[in-house]
Amino acid sequence: MITTDRTGPYAYENTSVSTSIRSLPIFSAGSLYHNFAGCTHVIHAWPAPASLVYRTSKGWKPDDKFAERIFSQYLDKNLWSTPSGPPAPTPVPLIIVNSAVEAVMREFRGKVDTKEHDKIIRGNQREYKRWYLRRTYCDFFSMIPERFRRVLMSFQQRRWRVLQFLAICDESLDLYRSNPALFFLLANHPVFRQGNDIEAKAIARRLIRLPQRDILGWLDYPATESVRKIFAKIQPQAVTARLLQRLRDALANTRASDLLAHLPFIDRDVLRLVTTPQISQYLSPRLLGEILERPKHPDIYILCMGVHYAVQLVGNSSVPFAINSTQQLRAIYNRFVERIGMDLYDTPVVRLRKHPVIFPPPPFKGTPDIIPISDVIMLFREGQEMHHCVSRHASSIAWGEEYMYRVLAPVRATASIRRQGNNWLLDQVRGHCNAKLDADNIAEIGAGIFGTKPQLSTKLD
Repeated sequence: MITTDRTGPYAYENTSVSTSIRSLPIFSAGSLYHNFAGCTHVIHAWPAPASLVYRTSKGWKPDDKFAERIFSQYLDKNLWSTPSGPPAPTPVPLIIVNSAVEAVMREFRGKVDTKEHDKIIRGNQREYKRWYLRRTYCDFFSMIPERFRRVLMSFQQRRWRVLQFLAICDESLDLYRSNPALFFLLANHPVFRQGNDIEAKAIARRLIRLPQRDILGWLDYPATESVRKIFAKIQPQAVTARLLQRLRDALANTRASDLLAHLPFIDRDVLRLVTTPQISQYLSPRLLGEILERPKHPDIYILCMGVHYAVQLVGNSSVPFAINSTQQLRAIYNRFVERIGMDLYDTPVVRLRKHPVIFPPPPFKGTPDIIPISDVIMLFREGQEMHHCVSRHASSIAWGEEYMYRVLAPVRATASIRRQGNNWLLDQVRGHCNAKLDADNIAEIGAGIFGTKPQLSTKLD
């Protein structure tokens, strides 16, 4: 038990530390208890998994999200053996506490230096907290039989749902051994097919006795033997709800099943590539096989997306229908690098994947010589032609915060206008390589955009 003695090796240093220690979980009578933020969370793991939360205003309610967080964050192999006793605390140096000394210190406006003392206490508390958490979660997870813990560990997410499914009937473990991805799919079937969570257990208990193809068909996947074999090849650690949803969309096209049918197994990288429509058009079984043989290809996804966006940027080019090797993929990407000046990891092409890319209509039509930049491709080309970073503004344009114009006359430039309340201001006007323009050209460009003398932002005042 953590002592509250302020002079002991685990003494509370301050309120925040003591609060964090008192909010640690408690394992008792087969259940895990968490008390914080005015709520009491209770999780019982086995043999009847249940998770509840108590709030004063609402009473007891089911709370699967909290249990999912605990299982995703704390269940790992390091918790399979109960740790020994608490760590030995670092000795705390003696602090002289004497009324006469304190009186002298107060008279000279001084105080006893406890910095080193407090630092050691905080370190002791951190070590004790780390040991306490490991022991508590180890005791809690040891309630689950080891063979089921191994099943949970093989998946990266939704472990609580998987545990509930394992507790339903013995056939669930047989399905895991023969087809882990289909097992995960059925365990989380309310995610893939709308239904009532209250009836989920009864539905799963009924479906698990059906042939695997019938289970796939019920979940709106193609009910074919080839798709069942594809699912059987998917590694458990590659499975996520989002990827399986994308796989369902991809399997509507026979190209995805053709790509996956001849692979010996399917990992997360391959699954991610095949289920991304912009990328799958360039893939071939030979390329995917090479990725599986040498799995450490962290930039393959970026390379493929880069090729896709580069094709959009410069139009159709000599990209083959199917790329057969990572070497060929890199060569194609490098040709685009030379053509449009992209860089592999610091390029607008890659950054644009993180931003909305649909631009609203321009607030002002401009003129034949001052043209609104109405889509991402135009913004891209403007940045490449003018040698500046205008493409960084893609997200703010998409959200309606500013707008860009391609200026051909009176001088070649790029102009930006920015929203301020209900009005638009001329924000920046720059030439090649962000060169500044004279005031007369700026005024003429602003008048061309707005139709009148523009109101300038503070940048142009």
